[in-house]
Amino acid sequence: MNGERAKLIIKLILGIAAIAVCCLFIIFVMRACSAGDDDPDASNTPSISDDGENSSPSGNGSGTEVPDDTLSDYADYEDNSDYESLGNYMNDRILTYDYGSGTISIGVDLGVQDYLYLNPVCSEASAEAGKQVGFFITASSPRLDISYAEGAAATEELNAQEANLVMLGQTYDTAAPAGYKSAENFGVRWERDTMEINEDDGGTTLYIRAVNLSSGELIAMCKATIVYDAATDTHHLDTLTSSDVVDTGEMTQEEKSVLVQDAITFMQGTGNFTPPSEAGWTNAAATAKVEHVPEPYFTQFSDTEGQPVRSFDFPYNRCEIWAVNLQFPSGFITVYFAPYLQTLGMESMTAPGETDIDLRPIGYDCLNPFTEDTILW
Repeated sequence: MNGERAKLIIKLILGIAAIAVCCLFIIFVMRACSAGDDDPDASNTPSISDDGENSSPSGNGSGTEVPDDTLSDYADYEDNSDYESLGNYMNDRILTYDYGSGTISIGVDLGVQDYLYLNPVCSEASAEAGKQVGFFITASSPRLDISYAEGAAATEELNAQEANLVMLGQTYDTAAPAGYKSAENFGVRWERDTMEINEDDGGTTLYIRAVNLSSGELIAMCKATIVYDAATDTHHLDTLTSSDVVDTGEMTQEEKSVLVQDAITFMQGTGNFTPPSEAGWTNAAATAKVEHVPEPYFTQFSDTEGQPVRSFDFPYNRCEIWAVNLQFPSGFITVYFAPYLQTLGMESMTAPGETDIDLRPIGYDCLNPFTEDTILW
């Protein structure tokens, strides 16, 4: 009897001890949480202060403010307290690229400014109906600003007196004046963006396509380099050259021809486009323009099944792109190729010990992008 009573007493003591330990643990957790609430720096969630918003750059490529999302959060992870200058922007040269039937030029002669003004001009462009040229411009490192938040068709009031226009979006009715007129009406400009990891040593590469906004003809493709001189703390335009893969030395003419034929075979297989005559494919092959770019021209394109996909989704966000532009009387089609290994999610374009890149089609840009209503996916 006494033994059973002793066992009961021991169990009771152990139970009380266990309850006491649990209570102490709960009290400790509650105190820790209370301390975190009192100290805003203890939170793992980045906070966005009014000061941070006021000091962030205003405007993006379409002239609207940067939203309070990941870009604003990024600043909270980076100590910019010692940052003083992004350097100067030397607007002291005008570069010219001769594409055969005309020239593309960029740049202004204004001396040192707060931005690098591009002022793109096509020598064949005119304010006359059917001769206005639109420039699609992207940068390998941000950022580009356009002085108009909204665009319009080339013939509308905003653009009717302009020969050279810059495109705000994918369709041809998103054009805005491209020429530099003043610091407020600047057309399109570039500046170095500290919110992005810059892989171009302070500069960037601009990819430029000039399109006739009436016929849809792809007039010319070229690329410009902007370099940073650390010795003088200045950015300036450096080169303006053809971006075609044969001219850049990335492919031989034979390799380009094979890729162009692969693009034609792919488009024929989709069944989404048929030229007026069989000669349309032959002419497209003869005039095709191919360039190697960091990403597809636009954030949305059609995949190999004809379904809309986004360039920033996996695996497309890991792929370098070879863009094959096929010209037809009604406009041009862009077929995108990427290294097969990158389409599988790998970083490398080639297998270990190999140099040949296995390029596979991943999709194409929408057809007839004159307006949203004319687009065919």
